[in-house]
Amino acid sequence: CIGDSTVIIAFMDALGKVHPKTQAPVAALILQASWGTLLLIPGNFNKLVSFFGFASWTFYGVTILALLKLRRSRPEIPRAYGVHGYPVTPIIVIMVSFALALNALLESPVECTLAALFILLGVPAYFFSKWSRRNYSVLGIGDEERAGVEMHIRDGDDMAGETAVA
Repeated sequence: CIGDSTVIIAFMDALGKVHPKTQAPVAALILQASWGTLLLIPGNFNKLVSFFGFASWTFYGVTILALLKLRRSRPEIPRAYGVHGYPVTPIIVIMVSFALALNALLESPVECTLAALFILLGVPAYFFSKWSRRNYSVLGIGDEERAGVEMHIRDGDDMAGETAVA
């Protein structure tokens, strides 16, 4: 159905929209804060810390690993900042972050496994988003509908009241 794919695309585009002054993805931050609040309702704060601690430390380590790879593979790119003690400092940060993630996994295997699965759910969502942006016509969305979706997102209009053509 055209309406379903249009709504999904509009939702993903809206989450990626940044505030003109702060350049922050406000809608994504509100969604993340709401999700975090909902996770607090059913129970244990320690489980929530394990869930997000594992994910956070994993991403910290991967981010610094990407920094090392980029600095090695693309040395010609100008750097906006320097890293004191490079490459020792980033390597220590990577080791510590992965050690903390491993510790969380050993201490709370259920929560950490759920966190890993939750992160992995983002992979198909990312590829679908990337694919759908290039293949509007495959989804049955013509140029007019695409322009309409983009216009609504840019203007901040509410598309919930619109009906879709099957």
